[in-house]
Amino acid sequence: MAYIIDIKDYQTAENITHCNICDQIIYALCNEGFSALENLSLEQSPCMYKTDDIQKYLLRCILESYTDKHNDYIKPTIRSDGKYDHYNNTFKGDYNLEDFLVNGDSDILLVNGEAGIGKSTFMKELFLTVSLFSLKNDCHLIPIFFQGEDFGSDDKRPEEWVQNLLSDRYKYLNFEPAYYNPNVSVVFFIDAINDMQYSTYDDFYKKLDKWQNYIETILGRYKNFKVIISSRYLEYLANFEIRNYTRLFIQPLDDDQVFAFIDKTSISAKQKKSLRKYIAQNEDMPFLRIPFFLNKLLSFPFEILHNKTEVINTFINSIFLKKTHFIRERKETYIEFGKKVTDIRLNGTTFLNALEDLAFKCQSNGTLEFANKDIQEILHADIQNFMDLAINNSIFSKVGNKFAHSIFQEYFSGRKIAKQLPEKYRISDLLAIDSEVPLLQSLKHVYNFIDSKDVFIRMLLENQKIEIAAECVLENKDSKLERLVAYQIADVLKTKKISNESFNLGLLLGRLGDVRFPIDDKDNFFIPPTKFVSKASVKVGIYPVTNREYAFFVYDGGYSNPKYWPSPADEWFNREQKIQSICSFWNHIQDRLNRSAKDFFDFCFKNEFDKELIANLVYFKAISKKDLENMVRDLYNPSKDEYPLMWGNPVYSNPSQPVVGISWFEAYAYCNWLSEKTGKNYRLLTKNEWEQTANLRRTYVYGNRFKKEFSNTVETGLNKIAVVGICSSNCTYDGIYDMSGNIFEWTSSEYQKSLNGALYTQYICKGGSWIQDASRAASSYVGRGMAWVRNLDLGFRVCLDEN
Repeated sequence: MAYIIDIKDYQTAENITHCNICDQIIYALCNEGFSALENLSLEQSPCMYKTDDIQKYLLRCILESYTDKHNDYIKPTIRSDGKYDHYNNTFKGDYNLEDFLVNGDSDILLVNGEAGIGKSTFMKELFLTVSLFSLKNDCHLIPIFFQGEDFGSDDKRPEEWVQNLLSDRYKYLNFEPAYYNPNVSVVFFIDAINDMQYSTYDDFYKKLDKWQNYIETILGRYKNFKVIISSRYLEYLANFEIRNYTRLFIQPLDDDQVFAFIDKTSISAKQKKSLRKYIAQNEDMPFLRIPFFLNKLLSFPFEILHNKTEVINTFINSIFLKKTHFIRERKETYIEFGKKVTDIRLNGTTFLNALEDLAFKCQSNGTLEFANKDIQEILHADIQNFMDLAINNSIFSKVGNKFAHSIFQEYFSGRKIAKQLPEKYRISDLLAIDSEVPLLQSLKHVYNFIDSKDVFIRMLLENQKIEIAAECVLENKDSKLERLVAYQIADVLKTKKISNESFNLGLLLGRLGDVRFPIDDKDNFFIPPTKFVSKASVKVGIYPVTNREYAFFVYDGGYSNPKYWPSPADEWFNREQKIQSICSFWNHIQDRLNRSAKDFFDFCFKNEFDKELIANLVYFKAISKKDLENMVRDLYNPSKDEYPLMWGNPVYSNPSQPVVGISWFEAYAYCNWLSEKTGKNYRLLTKNEWEQTANLRRTYVYGNRFKKEFSNTVETGLNKIAVVGICSSNCTYDGIYDMSGNIFEWTSSEYQKSLNGALYTQYICKGGSWIQDASRAASSYVGRGMAWVRNLDLGFRVCLDEN
């Protein structure tokens, strides 16, 4: 039953000590817990303010605390560092909050964690939980909450301040008798003691010492007191390591906790999905996982933040929303880059300017650390305030003189470069830093600060700074500039060999939108570019089918439409039959490996497997057939039958990488789908057509001698799948790319037909791959695989048969 609090009938009352509505709410809370409040209007009845009833006091605590977003709370992981076995533990979310007080044997809990990580939320939630626990259990716990920032604006000692606060706020409630009552425990919650008001650091430490003396006094005088204190700084809590204390360290939220946090908010499902994806993809911005900043981020449409620079701007501005004495006294605003900026005055400079100077110096020197003398050169005074503000808010690391993450250094360095650019700048003004990598990252922020973005990008392209230009435009989704950069990358790749540089350029081209692939204007899907090969008498796909091309098949319902699949289609969609086929295959391999220890060792040495692979084979030999079946069932669960095996894996999912993890069935179905969409006849190449295209008069398409800079195989050393067509030399006379290395390609030719069904039929694969040696990249090499096989180096190429 829900009870609505209506205060109208009680507004003239003066000394009410009993109220039926409050009694009903208390009864409901004791029986239903917090769920009793879900349908209540939480205005507070005056009787809770004008009473000497401890039940009414606890009710007031609950109602005031419950309104503070109780439903948004996500339990953090807590690491304990106490002196007692009960606390030497890590609590991950399966703990009860009241256990820390009710069942714990500590007189003092010291709560520590980074800025914004959720210490205050934890304290408030603990206070709320303890209040309810006490209300339901004879009111033997009396929690009292104090905010650290409220203390220190006058010269009152802690005991005077506490007494005045209690007498002002709870006029009709006398806590004094409870101090001596052996059946009652009084719990002081002192939140964020590091935020108390002070004039100098000497003043701060004197006040901290006074709090220590006061708490030591009350713990010695009263045997039924407990104290919980939170602070960002662990050294401040060291003052309170007296009597029986326990330290509790609030840990950063992991991704699951962050996503749960977001799911509890009221933003739309689309916004939640967008924000979850953004956080998962941006591990270089750890502050995205800080609850304080997440709340600020959720307070306005996430879509208005177009790039990382704007997200960091928002984070920096959120710091100055805090109400500490230092920030309040030194805060100022001014216009910069056309926007209002909040900053903190320091001696002869500002907080942001000091960070810019320090970051630029580190970036220029190619280091992530700075020396004390670097700070002293920038700040002759206010050094401690500057360091505290930067460390306190996760801009500087707590360990060593350095930025908490390189992205902060890159951001502030880019901010300084942007502010110093002359009106008509040249490339030499931009290239103020020698090291390429720091330059790239800083210039991304410069691009986001300035207005003349088109001029900026063209200047970079003219000076062959293509990667920098690509990274700049990618975040901002400027389609015109993206295509401009993409065309230049495509031109550059025509002259490149296989290397880390060409690999990275290829990935950038895929992310920008690969201009080598035409789009059907009517149906908005990619048409595989093809060229006629006279020897094969068909138009052959210039590149293997890419992830971007295959995505149209996936999202057009290709997997759920049986008409595209080989007849009978149920062989691929019959999960049980497929699992048994796969298990039978691997059981046979396992039996061969276990048949003879000598044969196994000979097998390993003959194939020159590395240690990791041998270790995997040893594990594979020993695994039970039941466990092997369970692994196969997980690998081929029904949801994974709706897209390729490697779909969504960031290592394999660049739009211009060839699609892999593809069975022969899937390649066949894609060709049928494409044929229906275009009204033309697309299919897989036969073995003969593939070999005629590659020209068997050469060992490899580019010549008889293997060259690791032309073919992506084990010898090349990339150890990853490259974007299609990144090496101009790995190309036939007719202009067909990637027929030596990178991935194996299914053909339509059978290697061995099976009488046991289509799943067991083996089809020929050609071309070699990034995880195989050079011999398998030879044009004459014939690979094979059962139709169900979905390897991470196996894709396909199409041909257009106009006959």
